[in-house]
Amino acid sequence: MSKIEINRITNANIYLDGTNLLGRAEEVKLPDVSMIMQETQGAGDGG
Repeated sequence: MSKIEINRITNANIYLDGTNLLGRAEEVKLPDVSMIMQETQGAGDGG
């Protein structure tokens, strides 16, 4: 499976608090993002 890389977003709507349209961005360059994985265990069967 090939790795998907997103480096920038073009012609994006910018929202304030997720509801109010603040404006449009011509281009937004994204920072490098790394994944953090954490292993967990269940507490038991429960039954």
